[in-house]
Amino acid sequence: MAHEMLGRADELAVGRRFLVATGNGPACLIIEGQPGIGKTMLWQVISEEAAASGMRLLVSRPSELEIDLPHVSLADLFQPVAAEVRSELPAAQRRALDLALLSGEEDGDDSDLRALGTAILGSLRHLAAGAPVVVAIDDLQWADRATVGALGFAARRLRNERVGLLLARRSAALTPEAEALETAFANSWREACALEPMSLGGLHRLIDGRFGINLPRPSLVHLERATLGVPLFAIDLVDALRRDGQAMTPEAIVPAPVEIERMVARRLERLAGDARRVVDAVAAVGRPNLALLEALEGDGVEAALTPAIDHGLLEREADRIRFAHPLYRSVVYRALQHGHRRWLHLRIAEIVDDRGTSALHLAMGTDAPDADVARVIADEAAAAEQRGTAAAAAVLYEHAVRITPSDAVGPRADRMLSLARLLWELGEVERSRVITDEVVRIAPPGSSRVLARLLEGTHALWTAGGAAAIDAYRAALVDAAGEPELEAAVHLRIAYVADHDLALAIEHARNAASLVEGRPGALDLAACALLMLAEFELSLGHPYDADSAERGRAMLRGAAPSRGARSSIDAYRIARERSWLLHAATDDLATARAELVAIRRADEDDGIDRPAPIAYLDLAELSCQLGDAEAARSYAELAEQFAAQTGNLPYAAAAAALAHARVAEHLGDHERAEALAGRARDAAAELGNGPMRDSVAVLEARLALAGQRARPAAELLLKVEANVAASGIRNPGVYRFRGELVEALVLAGRLEEARARTASFSAAVDASPTPWGRTIAARSRGLVAAASGDLESALVELTEAQAQHAALPMPVEHGRTLVHLGRVHRRRRKKRAALDAFDAAVEAFDSAGAAGWARLARAEGERASSRTAGVDELTLTEREVARLAAGGMTNRQVADAMVISPKTVDGALTRVYAKLDIHSRAELGAWIARENSRT
Repeated sequence: MAHEMLGRADELAVGRRFLVATGNGPACLIIEGQPGIGKTMLWQVISEEAAASGMRLLVSRPSELEIDLPHVSLADLFQPVAAEVRSELPAAQRRALDLALLSGEEDGDDSDLRALGTAILGSLRHLAAGAPVVVAIDDLQWADRATVGALGFAARRLRNERVGLLLARRSAALTPEAEALETAFANSWREACALEPMSLGGLHRLIDGRFGINLPRPSLVHLERATLGVPLFAIDLVDALRRDGQAMTPEAIVPAPVEIERMVARRLERLAGDARRVVDAVAAVGRPNLALLEALEGDGVEAALTPAIDHGLLEREADRIRFAHPLYRSVVYRALQHGHRRWLHLRIAEIVDDRGTSALHLAMGTDAPDADVARVIADEAAAAEQRGTAAAAAVLYEHAVRITPSDAVGPRADRMLSLARLLWELGEVERSRVITDEVVRIAPPGSSRVLARLLEGTHALWTAGGAAAIDAYRAALVDAAGEPELEAAVHLRIAYVADHDLALAIEHARNAASLVEGRPGALDLAACALLMLAEFELSLGHPYDADSAERGRAMLRGAAPSRGARSSIDAYRIARERSWLLHAATDDLATARAELVAIRRADEDDGIDRPAPIAYLDLAELSCQLGDAEAARSYAELAEQFAAQTGNLPYAAAAAALAHARVAEHLGDHERAEALAGRARDAAAELGNGPMRDSVAVLEARLALAGQRARPAAELLLKVEANVAASGIRNPGVYRFRGELVEALVLAGRLEEARARTASFSAAVDASPTPWGRTIAARSRGLVAAASGDLESALVELTEAQAQHAALPMPVEHGRTLVHLGRVHRRRRKKRAALDAFDAAVEAFDSAGAAGWARLARAEGERASSRTAGVDELTLTEREVARLAAGGMTNRQVADAMVISPKTVDGALTRVYAKLDIHSRAELGAWIARENSRT
């Protein structure tokens, strides 16, 4: 078919590069363009070359109707290799694959079908171990969402496997699952090949090569204008004229879209009755097999197919029948008379064995409200959801809502709520919100309205922040009165999002605990309440209640994941979150990270991706604290990927940007970190006051400190301090910003404020001691003492902080303490001790991959190698500036007093600080006092 690809040499070259890349690891090639542009032809040529080179080829060519039929494309891809791969899979995954391919028994626990994505991953890994694998899907826009979602799950977990994804699709909006599949290869070889219309020369070669017709230039120009350079339109238009015996004159060539309609209509007119009925049936089914067509139309189907194939309307692949182009099916389906179309769908519903397919056709054949039909479709939607096919379930629920009589308010509200919940998880946020609002309006008092309010609150949480969510949750609490477990779930949801008001969170967690106390079936709720209260007590500044935390964890081990109405809060998952957070708050960072990784893996197995950006932000932060730079970078990239794949809502977008900013700061790329922090700040601003905004502010303050901008750093952290105090939090470990606040105040010359903050910090640590608290409080006391000129006390405190680091697995913090200790040694003229401290700091920073900090420590070591400046090395101007500034004057006042410019004062102070190896006006005052005492 080389003549068919004339004019596409560059695109073929891209395809061949894709095949080479697939031989080395994961790769993805996306062929996109408008209908008829030649996507399928290029896709087919690359597929054939893959097979010819010895690669394993898994192929699916879905049709428009199949987007709502779960796992149809999956069967295309994996049915031919099922016997080979299933023996390599664990039992749960094997069963999931069998159910998806309709080759196993459907008894047992449907929740095992959550393993389908892992089964696909295992299958691809097994096949790729023998030869590179190309998964080729034509018309991706029509692939069913269940298949695409399972493939995306597997693709995101490929590492070095030789698996290539070859996708052809229209240049139009895709389902969220298809978009996620395309971005799954973001860190591997990935290229998009957008097919452009053919030039006049390309069209000339195409028509000549296909039909042996040498069009004159006027006709060729008109053909290019009429078809917009789309090869399929050009071929069909010329073929139609040729079949009709018309001359290829400009007058005979009409615009392609009109001609396609006319061409299909003319070909249909030439078909006898049997052939026309078969074509209509194929349009209704989408891509039937021969047996289904025979069940619909009786004997003689094969004979009736021949003229439809001969006229270029249909194609046959083994026993599968499809239209030669999706446009043809659209024309035929639209032309079906309404009554005949309904009859076809209802007849198909009776014939097919698959329950989901039957329910879908039953729905498409029903256009009037019917309570019995709506119940059947809703039941199958629920079954589809249990089987893990959320997209197919959403389609069925939508039909069920449409067919449910308007006076059946309860069932209608329940079905709308199920649809809204699925749409939210599928990333269709706005539709979910609109439907949820309608359920709140029409649902009678009871669990349906409670669940709608909870979903309404979840929408608000992710788009406007916790305070907005609580309003919806409070309304849910009124509707839940009298149902203890549901009421407890709502209380816990309020406690979960009340980051801005710790007293409110504690009140609702205690209410939940009292409601479920002694209820054996509510262990998930009880464990969640207990672990929340342990976390809240710690945040209040009380000593860590390890016994309560362990009781909660033990209770959790005996609990089952939240089901039914309670799944709207998922107390089981939230309890597991509290567990890792408590480990992190008490500086057991390795255990905290391991628990959070396990939670994320469980979510992945269950197809829960919406919380992923937050989890990966937390994992990036934990990894930075542990000094694992590569893991932190990987988690930040995953945060970004999952934020994009779940709708880029403000909370997720802020989390992704903040994760990248934190990693950039850790690596020492401060310019990039500041740009990313700005993005995070903008996204967090949409959420109002709360932990995300404060977390961004802490990072921005750290970056300001790194850039020697102490005053803005102090102002940022003082605002965070006020926010934390207003929320009722007293534990200094929350946000871990107290050390930076003291340092910023010292460097800004606000020594009395720094001393006061250090005293309150130390008192809080004494009340709720942790390794981090003891270490950073001692370091802060050392900084204040050094700034006050009391180097002996500074040495004692910093030596104590250095000793405390043995219990704190934070290498960057250890390095920072060593830098401060080295500075004190240098000021005491203990050169060897200073150099040893700076060398140890470099080693700590290097081990953590903290390049920026390592550069600073090396520079400090180089300064320690040279003699410290004395007063005689200051110029007369520098001495006078130093004296006046140490006396309390501002730079402007010093400038006025000396009759020089403020810029000159700034420069002089910078040089004084460098020569004297000091960092603040407080230290300058202490230095001046010492010099005065010597004279």
